[in-house]
Amino acid sequence: MDQRLTEAAREGDIDALYALLHEDPFILEKVDQAPFVDTPLHIAVSAGKNSFATEIANLKPSFAKKLNQDGLSPIHLASTLEDVGMVKELLTIGRELCLLKGREKRTPLHVAVIFGRIDVINELINEFPKSLEELTVHKETVLHLALKYEQFDTFELLLDWVRELDKRYILNLKDNEGNTVLHLASSRALPQANPYIIKDLLRPRISILRLEVNAMNANNQTALDVLLQLPGENGEIKDILRRAKAKRGDEIISPSRLLTSDQISRVVSKIPRPLRGLKARFRRVVFSDYAIEVRSALLVVAVLTVTATFQTGVNPPGGVWQDDFHPGYNNVSNTNTTTTTIFSPREMSHKAGTAIMSTNFDLFIIFTFCNVFGFLISVTMIFIFTTGLPFSNFVRLALAFMGLTYVLSLMTIIPDAGYVIPNILILGLTMPLMYLLYQICTRIVGRMGS
Repeated sequence: MDQRLTEAAREGDIDALYALLHEDPFILEKVDQAPFVDTPLHIAVSAGKNSFATEIANLKPSFAKKLNQDGLSPIHLASTLEDVGMVKELLTIGRELCLLKGREKRTPLHVAVIFGRIDVINELINEFPKSLEELTVHKETVLHLALKYEQFDTFELLLDWVRELDKRYILNLKDNEGNTVLHLASSRALPQANPYIIKDLLRPRISILRLEVNAMNANNQTALDVLLQLPGENGEIKDILRRAKAKRGDEIISPSRLLTSDQISRVVSKIPRPLRGLKARFRRVVFSDYAIEVRSALLVVAVLTVTATFQTGVNPPGGVWQDDFHPGYNNVSNTNTTTTTIFSPREMSHKAGTAIMSTNFDLFIIFTFCNVFGFLISVTMIFIFTTGLPFSNFVRLALAFMGLTYVLSLMTIIPDAGYVIPNILILGLTMPLMYLLYQICTRIVGRMGS
């Protein structure tokens, strides 16, 4: 690169920049042709010449994505300097710069965390929250980096962001060595910081995925194992982990309790294939880290469906009768000596509190059947997707009482409810049983054919 351009960038001399452009209009193009180079934008950002950097970024936006020989882009450099103004200016070129990968696949947020640049961290996460989830080439999260580089204030800030954005699954991600954040927190023999960090990590919170205190790393060690290897007592940290039910690796896996692969195969082979597939699918959908966001979305849908079906069930279309009515002899009219009983829907026998829609009984039964099973399926989804959450038993108890209220309401609004409701429930239970029977029969026929 032309030395005069380098000096202009270092000094922040915009006039010199345009003088060089008059002399050689392709001077910036020549710089851009190099795959890895310190562009004038890199130099201006490093020198803190924000006005020049803004000018050069406007003239040549592609410089913002260019990596230098150290694998750093201009926004990576700005993130090391606590230069929030420059970071904001570069982000006007494109929010996607927040996810630009440099050396070791580090994003600008990774770099800001390593250097403990609090204001830059807040700006980057505010601009692009997904940057909080990015991993380095070593599969390190921002939380891993904060602990490895002993940026404890930064770590506390990131924990707040993780909770606010509901990205708690990040706490259980492992780096290339199998270490979670708790492993690293336990391995830092820093009494002034450790107890507070570990207390904060283990603080009871309502979360979609709780912290795995007994996760094993590549050496089959838990966080407690890592702590006990450190010199000194570390008694307070040990007590904190023990209260959180942390265990040593040999307390979790005992050779005497392990099954051989043959024993496992024999047990699994006795499980019907449809049930095996259903169980595996259930675990993938509900408990995998990948499915956490999907699980949240489905839980929201289930809650909305429960609300809609409950409201429709207890308040059917048309409402309910407000009075009791039983046709008598006053409803008989005589025409040509022939006695004819004339009933309009309004004049049909009914009881206060029953559904007006039930005058068309067949249609009403179909409506009730669909509503009841929409309600039951949604409640079942909530039961499944709250598995493992704090206070899930209270949620299920509340659902049970709500279900009882729903059934009692149906018994009130459905004529002959003592006959109708059991039949609806029996029919509904028959459907999944028939499907399971079909799967088993298909399996048996397949074996006979082979």
